[in-house]
Amino acid sequence: MGGLWSRDLEEEKLFEDHVQDLVKESPVVIFSKTYCGYCASAKSDIKAVGKQVENFPGVNTFELDQISGGSKLQAALSRMTGRYTVPNVFVLGESIGGGDEVSMLRHSGGLKKLLEAASKA
Repeated sequence: MGGLWSRDLEEEKLFEDHVQDLVKESPVVIFSKTYCGYCASAKSDIKAVGKQVENFPGVNTFELDQISGGSKLQAALSRMTGRYTVPNVFVLGESIGGGDEVSMLRHSGGLKKLLEAASKA
């Protein structure tokens, strides 16, 4: 039976698997949109702190408004993390939050510690 319902679940699973693959490709990953101010702030914070970290691997950024299937990737991210908005930032495979969380981590020193760990991965 299954039909449409089954295909929808299969597609959701494919996009969730794709997100997991993207997150595994790099120690630091940002799912973003080009027009999003919070995304720009998170990217700026990570870039600034990354300059203070020896051997920082850089960031793999996926602009969901610029790639095919971006809305489906965002839906998969929301199912996986409970975060419905961008940015959605991952360090070492774990979602650390969005723009506000990255800013708080930067000011507390936690972001530098996370990026140092990422540089050793």
